[in-house]
Formats: sequence, structure tokens, C-alpha cells
Amino acid sequence: MKDWEIYLYGHIELTTGLYCGVMTCQIVLFALINILLDTCLMNRYKKRGGYEGHRPPLLDVRKDVLDHENEVR
Repeated sequence: MKDWEIYLYGHIELTTGLYCGVMTCQIVLFALINILLDTCLMNRYKKRGGYEGHRPPLLDVRKDVLDHENEVR
């Protein structure tokens, strides 16, 4: 079985601990990238940099809502 051992860069032995550590780092990295992209896409309409950003998504105001608003006034 000595002939079947695999080494990384010629001297790092591949073990279960190394595998679990790499997989844990990969999961954390992908989770952080996912959260960052999701936050950027979710809040992109709030940007007010050098250009006018997108307006926030709003529902259409229907006639019954306008009638109720007039009644309250």
C-alpha cells in the first residue's frame, strides 16, 4: 500500500483532518461570498453614488386605497 499513498506538493500527506479542514474553509468562503452577493443585489437600489440609483420596488396604488386615504383626510 505504500505505493498508493498520495502526497500534496511531494511532502504533505492527505489525511481526513486535512480534508475536513479544507472542506470547512471552502464552505465558509462560499457562504461569505453568497451573503455578500445577496446583500449587494438586495440593496443595490439604495446606491446614491455618482448616478441616480434604482428606485425601491413599490406596489401599485389601487383605487380603493386612494379612496380610503381621501376618507381619512
